[in-house]
Order: sequence, then C-alpha cells, then structure tokens
Amino acid sequence: MNGSKSSHGSNIMNVIKILSTYPTNVFHTFQEYFFTMARSHVPVTGFFLIAIAFLSQQCPCSQGLPYDVVKKMWDSQKIPVTAVLNGEISPDCLSAALNATVNATRTALDAYGKRPAGVFVGNLAWIGHFDECNEIPDFQYCLLDFNITEPVDHLQENNVVSMQYGMCLPNKCTPEDVRNGFQMFVHSIPGFDFKDRLLIQHEPWCTAYGTQYSAGFFIAVVSLGLLFLVVVSSSIYFSCQEAQGLYARDSSVNTQTNHPDHDTSIASSDTSHLICATTSTAITISTGRPSSTRQSSARGDSKLDRVIHSFALPRNIPILLSGNTPNETISCLNGMRVISLLWVILAHTFSFIGTFSEPYNRNTGHSWFYRFMFPIISNPHSSVDSFFFFSGLLVTFLTLKQMRKTEGKIRWVWFYLHRYWRLAPPLAVTMVFYTLITPYFGEGPFAQMLSVRQNCPKYWWTNLLFINNFYPANIGNECMPWVWYLANVMQFFVISPLILIPLYFIPKVGILLLSCLLASSVLTTTILAAVFEFQAIPGLETNGRYSYWDMVYTKPYCRIQPYLIGILVGYMFHRVPKDSVKMNACVGFLGWTVMGALGGAVVSTVPTPYTGSDWPPVVNIIYLSVSRIIWTLYVAWVASVCHYGHGGWVNAVLSHNIWAPLARLGYSTYLVHPILIKLYLSSLGTPPYLSLQLMSFTYAGICLISYVCAAILLLMVEYPLRNLEKLFFPQP
Repeated sequence: MNGSKSSHGSNIMNVIKILSTYPTNVFHTFQEYFFTMARSHVPVTGFFLIAIAFLSQQCPCSQGLPYDVVKKMWDSQKIPVTAVLNGEISPDCLSAALNATVNATRTALDAYGKRPAGVFVGNLAWIGHFDECNEIPDFQYCLLDFNITEPVDHLQENNVVSMQYGMCLPNKCTPEDVRNGFQMFVHSIPGFDFKDRLLIQHEPWCTAYGTQYSAGFFIAVVSLGLLFLVVVSSSIYFSCQEAQGLYARDSSVNTQTNHPDHDTSIASSDTSHLICATTSTAITISTGRPSSTRQSSARGDSKLDRVIHSFALPRNIPILLSGNTPNETISCLNGMRVISLLWVILAHTFSFIGTFSEPYNRNTGHSWFYRFMFPIISNPHSSVDSFFFFSGLLVTFLTLKQMRKTEGKIRWVWFYLHRYWRLAPPLAVTMVFYTLITPYFGEGPFAQMLSVRQNCPKYWWTNLLFINNFYPANIGNECMPWVWYLANVMQFFVISPLILIPLYFIPKVGILLLSCLLASSVLTTTILAAVFEFQAIPGLETNGRYSYWDMVYTKPYCRIQPYLIGILVGYMFHRVPKDSVKMNACVGFLGWTVMGALGGAVVSTVPTPYTGSDWPPVVNIIYLSVSRIIWTLYVAWVASVCHYGHGGWVNAVLSHNIWAPLARLGYSTYLVHPILIKLYLSSLGTPPYLSLQLMSFTYAGICLISYVCAAILLLMVEYPLRNLEKLFFPQP
C-alpha cells in the first residue's frame, strides 16, 4: 500500500493504543480520573464505570483478592457523576449495579473483555468469558461491535478497524444503556481526538434481550415436522407395498414350480392387487432394468398411491445414490460442477470467519495473501462464472434436443413453470429454516449477532420473485445475500428463448443476437468500471458510495457473459456429434497450455489489499471487462475436449460416476452451506484462531455437514416435488 494509507493505518493503531493503555494502573488512576470528571449528586456504583473502563486494561487477578480489599475498592467508587451520565443510563440499570453483591461484581469483572496479548497484530476481539458471565444470577453477557474509521483521501475511502468487546452487566441494563455508557467512557478519555470516528455499528447484543420465540418459529417447526412425518409415513407405506409385491412374486414362482400345469394367468390375477406399478418404475430407475415379474393393478396405479410414493425414501434414495448417467448427457459436467461448488464453499468458509467475527490473529490471515496461489481462495468469483456457463450450456443443449424431437414446438408456459417449480420451493423451505428457526441455534458470544434476520421480514418475497439482485439495492440488505446468484440464473433463463428460438430456426440470426448481447455486456461493464474507477482487488471494490458489488457484481447485464458463452457451446454440442471431432496431439497440447495459462492468470494474478501493489486504472478496467470471458473460455475448453472424447485422464476423472450423487446435491448444498458456517460461528466461545491447518479441518467439516443437510433437503423437498411434477404437470 502507499505511504499515505500506511500512515493513516498507524494513526488508527494509535487510537487503539490509547484504548488499550489508558489508564496505566486501573485501581489507582480510576479514582482520581472519576473525581475530576463530574460534579453531581446522583450516587452511582463504581461497578458500571470500572467495568466499562476495563475495555482497555488487563484486570488483576480479582478472584484472588481478599474480600475486604474488594469491598473497599467497590465502596470507594460510589461517586457523583451526573454530568457524565447526563441521564442516559436508566435508573434500573444503575440500581441493579448499585445493589450487586461483591462476589457477583468480582466474577463479572473477571468475565469482562480485557486487553489481550497481540493487540497490535490484529487481536481486536476482546469478548471476555461468555459462560462465566451467564452463570452469575441476574447478570447478562453483552457484545459490542464498533469501528474506528478515518478518511484516507479525497476519494472518500476509509481505513476501518473493527473491534468487538464483551461486557458482563446486570440484566436490568438495556442495550441502550450499554451503548451510552460505552460512548461516555470513550469520549471522556483525555487526548482521544477520534471521538466522532469511533462508531458503534449496531445496537449491542445482550443475552437478556435476545431473540424471543415467535409464533413463526412454532409454525415453522410444526410444518417441517409434519413434512417429516409425511416422508416417514410414505416410506413405510411404500416399503409395505414393496414387501407384499416381492412376497406375491415369490409365491407365484413357487406355485408354478410345484405345479407345472398351473395357469400363470390365474396366479397373476390372484396376486395382481398386491403389486404396485410405481414400485416397478422405481426399481427400473434405480437398477437400470425393468422388473418383468411385476404386474400392475388398479390399486398400484391409483393417483393417490403415486402421490404417496413421491415422498418415499426407498424410492428416492436409490435415485440420489445412483452413479449411472444416460449416454447422451455431458458427464464431465458432474465433476466440474462439484469442484466449482467446493471452491465456493472454501471461499465462503474463509470469508465468513473473517467477516462475522474478529479473529484472534487477524494479521496472520492477512499474511496468507502473500502466499503463492492463495488468490484462488481470495478471488473465487470465477467459480460463479463457471456455474453461469454450466446453466447456459445445459439449458441450450436440453432445450434444442427437445425442440428437435417436437419439430420446434415447446410449451413455453410450462418451460417457465417447470424451472420455477424446481428452484423456488427448496429456496422457500431454506429461507423459512434460516429466518424462523436458526436464530435460536448457537450458544456463544457471537450467537445473537449472527441471529439477526432484520432484512428477511422486509425482503423475503424478492427472493421468491428472483429480483433480489435489484431490490433491495444493497446486497447487504438482502435476506440470504448469497442467493443473488439464483436471481441472475432465473433472469438469464427468462430471456433464453429469445436466443434459443432463432438458434433453432435461423442459426445465423441467433448467433448474431448472441454476439450483440455479449458485446453489450462487455461494454456496459467497461463503462461502469471506468466511470466509477472500480478496482479489481478483492475487498476494495467500493469507491465512495458506489459499490462494485451492487452496481456490477450482482447485475445480470454484467454477469451474463459466461451464460451466453454456455449457450454457444451448448448449441455446438447439439449440432456437432461426439464422434465427428478429431484432434491431434499438438493441437491438444497447445490448447491445454494456452487456455490453462489464461485461466490460471485470471484467478491468481490479481493483487490483494495486503500485498502492497495496486494496478493502474486502465488495467483494472481491462481485467473487470474481459476476465469473465477469459475464464469461461478456459472452462468451455475443458468441457468441450472432454465431451468430444479428447480429455484423456481429465475426462476420466471428471466423468467418474462418483461425482453424480454429489452433483445432484449441488443446488441444495449451495443453499444451506452459508447457514451452517454461521451456525458454526454462533457456537464459538472464543475468537477463531486462524491457521491453515485448522481452517482445513473446519472446511472439511462444513463440506461434509452441508452435503448431509443438502441430502435431507433434497429427499424431503426437491425429489418429492419433482415426482409430483411428473404426475400433474405436462413436460415442456
């Protein structure tokens, strides 16, 4: 970074130094300090003031002090301070602090956040001891989150240092009392000249004023419980019919064996009412071969039976776990989709831990940016471009194949309803779980902070309409901000027939239209990047009040480039048969080398906020304008050579059957994994310690649990609704 930014960063650290070293001897200096501060006639216990002052001073081992010494210290601090408090601390809070016992006070002071070791290397989470505080009768734990900011230059950029501080206070103290008391203490420190720039970001989170169980919570729990009972009951019903069908089949075989002249039509007639046709269908799907011994019946073919079987786990689990894929599918996409999703989870694991908590050793995390290839983690945006490419490719490939069968006739209304039916219900169930149930999970200093869902009651409907990338305007105000991706995918899908129809009937017009849209997207991104001087550095995409995330990153007119390339590749796969493409070794080697180098450059060459180097504006503009196209061309190369049989061992790996079940879980895993990361942080009792080894274990655990939870969501919601769709909705 430049010298100006370094000096300002040093100034902010000086502010932290003031907070962490004043006063130098708490038990000698506080008394003199408070006596000179105010002249009033309102007696206030010294507990509240001493406790707030402990923001920056290591507490002596108060647990080991004799009772009479603590009592004298306690009584000596009952001094008049109305001029300081100015009526902003509630009488109940003051009374509770005044009447607190010495033992409770001593324990509360021990549970308070204090200046730890490593402040100047990023340890700014002084959260105290959550469990110790909550064990004190009539006391509560409060977490305060605040920033120290300072303008850097005329561009209105800020250096921001975030701090978290834990307090142990009587239950009668409201979050407003905590905020006001903290502000008064900070503003009264002599020589503290950054008063206006120490900003409390949120109302303090206090356990006595935490989230209360709402009617929505009970409704959500009952509804999900009923859904679970439906799945269990249908599974039992399905299994009983399955067992009866097998018994009937065995009886028929034994009868025919013992009586060679037995009329099999009679046996079939006698047992046909025990056999369910839907069961045979399920067996056909899971094993790949029909059951010739099963026969249908009126009962087995009933609509009610089919509805019940749609929820049955014995029917749906084999479909989920099957590694078989039809020959006409693009099998290499399974591996590519799973790897891309694992990349997304990896980036979210690292970023969420740094965003929603103050790590114990933040500077260690900053040092990772200097490591070779770590930008792959810090710059994961290309993984999202890969998913846009996959979506465009599959929509085009499958739709054109269907249009070929029907001579260009598609039920376009059902085309859209089918897509909405597949995406919206799992999203809705996840949103209900996230909004109404997970706020009550977690038990730790960060739990209440991470349980806030204030935007979901306002904007949940924007997710179900897939307009959440436009409204609300700020991505930080969305309910489930990570689903901005789904809004883009749905919006791309809505306009896709405008390209697919010309591609099928008049290919030249379709390709021309596709090219114009691609050029328009690049031009729009270039103009926005140039006008607002956005940077390519991850984490520094904000220029004043104009956010790159809100103006470019989440907007379909800037993100459609990979989707359009996917449409083009899907059209090529549709028109060009697999066995018609030949490639010699030299072309293959050259293609892998060039495309691999370009793809690697996109994800690994971007500077970071901590490596001390910025790109010139023109380079930033070029990167933001064409990086998505370059990365997508690399992904398109891999998909193409694998699809046409020239991928070698790469195709063998990406097309392996092991990827198929994981790929089926992709959508549900994407929905639930950020929730699980938040729940993990909600259960931490201390600031997270950053080490690559611990982060690796954390990442592995998040992946495993995410896929398990995704399987539950898929088996309870996705698959049953897909089965019902086949029963009641015509196929597009």
